[in-house]
Amino acid sequence: MTHAPDPTPPVNAASRRRVCALLLGIFAATLVVHIRSLVAPALRYDDFVIVEQSLTWAEARANLWVPVNEHCWPVFRVATWAVAWAAGGAANLPFACALAVRLMLLGTVALVYRFVARERGHPFYGLVGAAVFGVTAVYQEAVFWYAAAPAVGAAAFTLAALLGAQSWVMRRSTVGLVGACMWSFLAPGWYAGGVLTGPLCALYLWNAGRRAAAAAPLAGTLAYLVVALSLSGDRILHADHHGGRTTAEAFDPLSGAVTTGRAVVDNLALGSVGVFGFTCPPLVAAVGCVLVLVLSAWWWRRAPRRDLVVLGVAFVVLHFGLVYGARAAWPYDTVLRGWSRYNLFPWLGVVLALVGGLRWLGGSDSAAGVTPREARLLGVMILSLMAANLPRGIVGTPPPEPGQADALARVDEVDVRCRVEGISPTAARRVLEPLWMPGDRGFSTWRLLRGGPVVRDRTDDEVRALLAVEN
Repeated sequence: MTHAPDPTPPVNAASRRRVCALLLGIFAATLVVHIRSLVAPALRYDDFVIVEQSLTWAEARANLWVPVNEHCWPVFRVATWAVAWAAGGAANLPFACALAVRLMLLGTVALVYRFVARERGHPFYGLVGAAVFGVTAVYQEAVFWYAAAPAVGAAAFTLAALLGAQSWVMRRSTVGLVGACMWSFLAPGWYAGGVLTGPLCALYLWNAGRRAAAAAPLAGTLAYLVVALSLSGDRILHADHHGGRTTAEAFDPLSGAVTTGRAVVDNLALGSVGVFGFTCPPLVAAVGCVLVLVLSAWWWRRAPRRDLVVLGVAFVVLHFGLVYGARAAWPYDTVLRGWSRYNLFPWLGVVLALVGGLRWLGGSDSAAGVTPREARLLGVMILSLMAANLPRGIVGTPPPEPGQADALARVDEVDVRCRVEGISPTAARRVLEPLWMPGDRGFSTWRLLRGGPVVRDRTDDEVRALLAVEN
């Protein structure tokens, strides 16, 4: 099954223009599917604490290796600090977070195009992969909920690692192989599922006949685990949500395998056509899983790039198995089924398996690039994907939180007063009555105060008088 990327023929200028236009169309359709949470952004649940812990560089640095459940995400901490800095104030945080996720998603779509186009030796396949990956609501939770967005960053870094490995396979690029190692080290810094980046990248190199080089991405992942476990291992291994058990004790591979089979049917097969919120009965899911296995075997047997099909299946099985094995105590019907953020890596696997088995649809000379006929075909496909996924994109996105914008504006109002008067955020919080955040009634909005660089010593009465705000 050893196979190297197909040689890429030269592409003429007209084809390049068509490729650029189609990529822009894919970007636009991707944004439209997730438009509701962009035009009416809101922070929810874990978002507030995550933003609070990276609101300033000092806070981001102090919390760099502080885990959340099993996730030790220093890269996400730094990214959140950059988002908060760019927002400039609390009122802009919801839109800044929503925009940052879109930029990450579009970047990931572009990386899918680049990897697949180089791997299959033609931009047509890259455009198919980019469209199927981007124009979908299968993983919509990772887009509308900022706390779930690290899965997007980890997927982008995984594709960057694969591109580095691809450069090594195609032209023995040492920089590419070092990059594969580096990105494999950084990907888990977004979220725990990124620990699969090194093994998946190694599988790609192994299938390409570069077996010695496969050690490089594995070394990157191993290095991350050594650092993370040495700094945060006790808290990762004793996450509170496991009810007193360690993470290893809570992991149930058998339950993970069963749930993986159900998720392939419920989340990927049905989700691919826009169906959501419906859970197949176990017997129906079992029959559906068998049908998926038969179809996958047929697809692999006729595939021109069997190695990509195998890589894609590995994305699905390893990620679902890891996530659902670790979440064995959670009920599938009422909890896991609704957490679409777990579908992002597996959906990327579906895309790789699809393009690995796809045969040429246009029937044109590959040296001509994307022809007008193929461009029309791709345009119809993009519109069809958008039509199938837009209803879920709208209905499946939670409505905005009423009153949240006003609460965040109050934070900015008080923050300005604190900077002018040299009042520290701690002193301000001490005298202000709690103002609970819409979207998380247990979170006081004053926790998002930043204060200024100059702080003067004042009594509580002086602080109260200087702020002079009604609560």
